[in-house]
Amino acid sequence: MQKIQELIANEIMPEITAQKARLFLWFPVCFATGIAIYFGLKSEPVLWSGAVSSALLIACVIILFKVQSDTVFRKIILLILGAGVLASLGFTVAQFRSHYVYTPMLLKKMSPVGVEGVIDSIEPLGKKDGSRVVLSDVKIERLSEDKTPRKIRLKIRKDDGLKAGQQIKILAGLNPASPPVSPGAFDFQRMAYFKGLGAVGFSYTTPEILEDASDKLLSLKNIRQKLSDRISAQTAEPQQSVVIALMTGQRGAITDDNWQALRQSGLAHLLAISGLHVGMVAGVLFFFSRFLMACSARLALHYPIKKYAAVLALIGALLYTLMVGATVPTQRALMMTGLVMVAIMLDRSPFSLRLVALAALVVLFFSPESLTSVSFQMSFAAVSALIFFYEWLRPYWSGLNRKSGFIRRITLYFVGISLTTLV
Repeated sequence: MQKIQELIANEIMPEITAQKARLFLWFPVCFATGIAIYFGLKSEPVLWSGAVSSALLIACVIILFKVQSDTVFRKIILLILGAGVLASLGFTVAQFRSHYVYTPMLLKKMSPVGVEGVIDSIEPLGKKDGSRVVLSDVKIERLSEDKTPRKIRLKIRKDDGLKAGQQIKILAGLNPASPPVSPGAFDFQRMAYFKGLGAVGFSYTTPEILEDASDKLLSLKNIRQKLSDRISAQTAEPQQSVVIALMTGQRGAITDDNWQALRQSGLAHLLAISGLHVGMVAGVLFFFSRFLMACSARLALHYPIKKYAAVLALIGALLYTLMVGATVPTQRALMMTGLVMVAIMLDRSPFSLRLVALAALVVLFFSPESLTSVSFQMSFAAVSALIFFYEWLRPYWSGLNRKSGFIRRITLYFVGISLTTLV
């Protein structure tokens, strides 16, 4: 017992004390642990298990806080219970999310079968392949309402005149979502479930439009489709599909040959809308709007134009994120860009690991299933490593930049780009 107390006092407590300033960075780690436990279970737990365990752990923390003691053991138990509370909350959020998005999943192939539904979104696949259409409010022949998925996705070759909001009828072949090809591989079934897709398939016939979409319906999906149509009319392949992917987030029209060329050149990641794209949109809006306002002496001298530019950049980044579909990397990028702009408005430093931790917590809270995706893991790993590296390097880097000439600044710029790429 004596040795354990000495170990805690001499080894563990100094380490905990050293981490005190960065304690918040462990919040998303503990929260994600609970989510990982939930998705790692082989069967669905009792519905109330997460909520009850969270309530019990919170009660234990409250009781321990009221205990008038300043012993080392009390502090360690508080830390363990605090981590347990966060993990339990992560478990509860993942469980609630799974039940909230519930949709019946098709269990066997149905072909051919009559399908009715409202077009929720359209993704162009190229002139020869038509479009990938998501239908909501679905009615499927020979399938009862309680077994009908909330949404299905169909590949429709003859897609002329189709737009979001239309109610259509079609003869289609439906298949269950594909399971992973190997243990630990990408799980399309899980992704489809959380998107509300209970079946995928293809059309046999030309869609019959039962009810046209209202011309007054100005949704993001219609705007996205109109933008894709305008790009298609103004550009030719192979540029066309790449521009559509960058502007709307729809990558279905990119051919296999172009994908292969992008992979071989190491540029495929540029089509995954993330920090680079959101940062460029926000950066261009920030600097350009600030430049325009600086052209007016009255604005520049009497008003905080830097903060006004940050507001405009944040609004532009939000609209771009909504336009491209708000995937997990885009949500993370928007959160971080938004916090940077808010920091500028409040005259605070915009770059810190706390910002990354807060962004991770928000993404995990609203989309706990994203923890299992490669995009979440790579996105946060890359940003965390970059900020940690440059926080460590800042004293040395600042010293090299101080009183440096033109040649040294240019050299440091390219060294910085190289280090960023390496990290």
